[in-house]
Amino acid sequence: MSSWEQMMALSATYLIEKREKVIQSLSPILHTFAKKLSRDKDLFDLSYSPSISMKKIRENVTEGIESIFKKQRAKELLLGTTLNGPHRDDVGITFHNKEAKIYSSEGQKRTCISALKIAEWSHLAKYSGIKPLLSIDDFGTGYSSLSYLHRIPADTLKIDRSFVSRMDDSPECFQIINSIMSLARNLKMDVIAEGPETEAHVQHLQGLNCDYGQGYFFSRPVEAVKVEQLLSSAFVYAV
Repeated sequence: MSSWEQMMALSATYLIEKREKVIQSLSPILHTFAKKLSRDKDLFDLSYSPSISMKKIRENVTEGIESIFKKQRAKELLLGTTLNGPHRDDVGITFHNKEAKIYSSEGQKRTCISALKIAEWSHLAKYSGIKPLLSIDDFGTGYSSLSYLHRIPADTLKIDRSFVSRMDDSPECFQIINSIMSLARNLKMDVIAEGPETEAHVQHLQGLNCDYGQGYFFSRPVEAVKVEQLLSSAFVYAV
């Protein structure tokens, strides 16, 4: 057996075993937070279908896995791609123990995506020993509702730019931002204001003791190579 098939068999075995463990870890967390976010309406789980038989892997039949790669080798060389391996694995979402092909509503879709992100965050925190920051984006609009605050272990609220961009000429938007700031302080959460574009915006946010700002006033999007220059520059503006 050539060294290529041996290397592929070993790599495939390692990756599939690791992926199965990750899915087993993520699935119950996804299930739990989906129930919380949907108020027990949506019961999501993860399914994993590797392209190579898990039975062979569990029985440690390395020769069997190698033979799969060997049989496909000639065809793969003609196609310029591999036909078996971890890159062909399928990770799916089940809804009430059935394969979820489509979502019944935008709310259900957002619930699933949010629950999956929280599951990933929880898994990373558990195995890295470091708790990553978790933010609620676009707070005050759409599905970023007050109900999320007691269902998601978030650290930061991000105020939607639609309020920040109009805070100069809209007393209502200014008061909404002020209320979100008070709510965040009471919950011991940080606040990021999205969309400050003028010095007046920043001064208003400073007056409200906003923690952070994210907007064109500080910088427009830049290429990765320019990020280091931006961070190391003398430009510092404390919000």
